[in-house]
Amino acid sequence: MGNGADQKLISEVRKQVTPAPWLKLKNKRSISELPEHLAIPETDKIGKMYVFLRQHLNRFFSETAPLSDFRGLIAGDPFSREIYRECGIVSTFYAVNIARVVERRKKLEKALEEAEAEFQAKKSDPATRKEATFKRNQAQAALHFFEERSRQDIKNLIHMVRKWAEQKNGNRLSYLTALHAIACKTAAACQNKDR
Repeated sequence: MGNGADQKLISEVRKQVTPAPWLKLKNKRSISELPEHLAIPETDKIGKMYVFLRQHLNRFFSETAPLSDFRGLIAGDPFSREIYRECGIVSTFYAVNIARVVERRKKLEKALEEAEAEFQAKKSDPATRKEATFKRNQAQAALHFFEERSRQDIKNLIHMVRKWAEQKNGNRLSYLTALHAIACKTAAACQNKDR
C-alpha cells in the first residue's frame, strides 16, 4: 500500500471513461444557458432525465418579461420635475451597481470556462494536470466568493433603496409612478411642473 493514489492507473481510467456532458452545466444560472439536448450514452440515467426534463422547462420557467410589458399597471399620480430627477438619480445608482455585478460575474464565468477548457485539454498529462487543476480550482473559488459577496452587496443595495423609499411620506404613489416611467422609458416630460 503506497502513500498516495496511483496516478498512472487514474490516468488510464480517465482515458477509458468519458465524463458526463451534464457535469459541465452545474454552474449555469438560468435555463436559457442550458442546451436543449445533450448527446448522452444509453447507460447515463441522469443524462436521460436531463434530456426529458429540459424540453419541458421553458414552458414552466420562461424568461422574465420586461418591465415595459406592465406599462399602465402603475399610473395615475402626477409627479413633479424634482420627483422625476430624484427618482432618476436613484434609478441610475441602482442600475450602475447592478451592471457592475453582472459585468464582474461574466468575467469570472469566462475565466472559469477558460480554466475548465485548459483542464480538459491537460487532464490526461500528469505533468501539466496539477497546474491546470489548480487554475480551475482558483477560478471556481473566485466565482464562488464573488457570488457570496455579490449576494450581500445586492441585499445592501436593495436595503438602501428601501430606506430611501420609506422616507417618502404622503406622495409615495407619485414617486412610484415616476420610477415606473423611468424604468419603462415612457416619460418624455413630467406630468406636472411642480406640486
